[in-house]
Amino acid sequence: MSTEPGAVAKKNAGRKTGPKPRFDFDDVVDAAISLGIDSFTISAVAGELGVAAPAVYRIFDGREALSHACLERATSSITWPSDAPDWRTLLRRWCDEAWELCERFPGIDKLLMTTTSLFSHFEKGYATVVIRLCEFGYTPGQAAFALDLLTDMVLASHMNIAGLRTVDENGRSEFSKSLESFTSGLFVPDESWTERGFLDKKISFIIDGLADKCPEVDSELPINETHA
Repeated sequence: MSTEPGAVAKKNAGRKTGPKPRFDFDDVVDAAISLGIDSFTISAVAGELGVAAPAVYRIFDGREALSHACLERATSSITWPSDAPDWRTLLRRWCDEAWELCERFPGIDKLLMTTTSLFSHFEKGYATVVIRLCEFGYTPGQAAFALDLLTDMVLASHMNIAGLRTVDENGRSEFSKSLESFTSGLFVPDESWTERGFLDKKISFIIDGLADKCPEVDSELPINETHA
């Protein structure tokens, strides 16, 4: 029985031709970061790459594994201030670097504040800062407290400011809504709130306080081990 040419053409019309789409580990990480390091889904990443979700699962077994890969990428971009000339400069530089990290990787502030295990990617870099602080007279426990306090403050501040930058489906920013909502001059938002806001004043306040008294947290890392 013969098949009419028109029937063959119709049967093959829906077939995709050409090479299958190819992507690698870095492509998946790029897609996740572009979607939001705190909110991506495997399905959305697959859509961004133009493939089905099972193709992504061949590289990462789940969202957690991909989150760790994103954090590895993020922390590799950090310039750790271990060459600072004094402890105040060191802490200020770290705060600036933490802020820029949040700017480079939207959503990382929320991710780090809600998923403590991901802080493991900062461990080696933190150690270099601890070593330098100890050279300025800090104990490891004091250095850990100072870094934890300032890092939490920067992350929380960036989360608040990132919220002011968000835009709803009507194109209205949270900042503009806040301008309309508050009537007291004390709380009416300023344009600077969408940038660093009061961050630098907060940093100065904390650092000045640390000069007078720096609490110490329990640390299992003796000073000689910080140089290992």
